[in-house]
Amino acid sequence: MEETLECDYAAKVSIWEDTGHPVSVIFGNNWGRPIPEGMDWRNDTTIESIPYQAAALVPLYDINNPDPNQEPVNKAELIQKGYVEDSDGRWTKTTPDVPPHKRTQ
Repeated sequence: MEETLECDYAAKVSIWEDTGHPVSVIFGNNWGRPIPEGMDWRNDTTIESIPYQAAALVPLYDINNPDPNQEPVNKAELIQKGYVEDSDGRWTKTTPDVPPHKRTQ
């Protein structure tokens, strides 16, 4: 499974040049965490983890198709990722986000 991120990296860590200590980590979804000054960042495990959250998927439509009742061009992907269409035509996620499995070689 391939994951698409908002940025072209999975994570970016900012590090103080003079001390070599990390300052913050920014993830590819543009969420980040500061690393508190004075924290034993090599051994401290009290940093709470961020639960996995998949990027929101939106229905895409053919702008050249005048039919107001057209199906989204990405309907198969919406269904595969747990979205259902309600009676008002809105697509809603009905399944929990599950992180992609680690790739095996």
